[in-house]
Amino acid sequence: MEPEYELLYQLNKYYKKLLVENVVSTLLETGKQGLDLQGQESSLKNVWEEICVQVQGRYSGNWEVYEILIRSAARSEVKSLPKEIRDVLEYIEGFDDEEFTDHAEAVAEALKIEILSEAADYSNDGIKTCLLNLEESEAINEDEEDEIGFDEKQF
Repeated sequence: MEPEYELLYQLNKYYKKLLVENVVSTLLETGKQGLDLQGQESSLKNVWEEICVQVQGRYSGNWEVYEILIRSAARSEVKSLPKEIRDVLEYIEGFDDEEFTDHAEAVAEALKIEILSEAADYSNDGIKTCLLNLEESEAINEDEEDEIGFDEKQF
């Protein structure tokens, strides 16, 4: 790798990490605001915990809402950067990616991937409790299906 490109790559890596931390912080501070997809009795306190449960357990039917929130927070963070840094991020993230004609969108997608990776690893007592409740609920549903003779293969 050329030294100039290596420098840009390291700068990109640094700012992506910073942006991911800022987005996660924003989502931690964001109350559920009616988005409580895990149930009203949920032990989850914020949008970030809801995202973590979905990534680690089961995506809800409203997963798109959370993707929109993640992308929106990521775009907002990127826009807050100086133009020169945005240019570096857009250059590196959009360099070989023909999927995105808008390099800013390539940056948002790269951040979303990093954020979801963080969500897969993040845990606390509320998330653990919610995941355990989901597992128990799924086990009960499976038992009920077995009792009534439900067979998916029939359909």
